Amino acid sequence: MYGIGRLHWVVLVVAVAALFGLINGILVAKLKLPPFIATLGTQMVAMGFGAIISKVMTMRFPTVTDPNGWFKFIFFKTPGGFPIGAVWLAAYFILGYIILNKTRLGRYTYAIGSNEEAARLSGVKTDHWKMMVYIISGFSAGLAAIVYSAAYTSIIPGTGGGTEMLPIAGVVIGGTSLSGGVGTMSGTIIGVFIMSILKQGLMSMNLQAQWQTFFTGIVVIGAVLLDLYRNKKANEINLTK
Repeated sequence: MYGIGRLHWVVLVVAVAALFGLINGILVAKLKLPPFIATLGTQMVAMGFGAIISKVMTMRFPTVTDPNGWFKFIFFKTPGGFPIGAVWLAAYFILGYIILNKTRLGRYTYAIGSNEEAARLSGVKTDHWKMMVYIISGFSAGLAAIVYSAAYTSIIPGTGGGTEMLPIAGVVIGGTSLSGGVGTMSGTIIGVFIMSILKQGLMSMNLQAQWQTFFTGIVVIGAVLLDLYRNKKANEINLTK
């Protein structure tokens, strides 16, 4: 795979991820499936599809110092140890900030999240913009998978399964509402850092894997309860106006 010295397969990974995002968008926007059910179903399909294509074989990656190690050099770190992943994080943060705050897509995303019916009655093509959001989410997931795999020398099919609740907890801790319409990039990055510190902290305490999972689950539940509390307080303020 690496001997070809090209990025064709990387582009293919991102394209497939974006395609699954499009499928999610169609299921939710056009077929009106609940987002949780639609994304859960396509997640299982994607994991099964990946295992079938790879024949459940472990994928191995060259080290940074290997002549064919361009993959890690681009997405992980340089041979000298400079963290290229941090550059990707900063670049994507800036891009996300611009999209959310400076473009029509961002404004419509907030509007649809706050009140989809009101946005539709205002002339917003809600189905179109919801599909765009899912496509971008799929693209982002594909890029995240590439950066994630670059940090390791081997990856087995299904790696990362079960970790999807960590970013959800991170964005909720950062102020994003599960009911939609509220959230910022700066809050999200703070929430993600908190979850990262929690994960590394539990590992540094030499807790066994089951205890790490247990405490992470507690944090996820706490994040959801925090979101419910914020929504309740926001509704109380609106009612008193």
